[in-house]
Amino acid sequence: MPTLSRWFLKAGLIYFATSFVLLLGVHLQALSPAPAFLPVFYHLLFVGWITQIIMGVSHWMFPRHTREKPRGNEASGWAAFTGINLGLLLRCLGEPMQWLH
Repeated sequence: MPTLSRWFLKAGLIYFATSFVLLLGVHLQALSPAPAFLPVFYHLLFVGWITQIIMGVSHWMFPRHTREKPRGNEASGWAAFTGINLGLLLRCLGEPMQWLH
């Protein structure tokens, strides 16, 4: 399995666990204000977990491009991985801040 695929899968599993810990905090009302964290939960679950699992598995399983570069341009894959994770982290910080104003 390519390194990039492993990183996508590991990050997806981390977001899966994080989203359910966040949901548990919302339902136990340990997080205040709780409604501010529901969009973060859904975003972590769908973009953080499902999308990254799909991207990791598709990068691993799709047909090869050439013999010299079987996965194509690795730099674009790493750019996608970095961009999606930075965006998720910024959303996790920014979304609850809307409830403060």
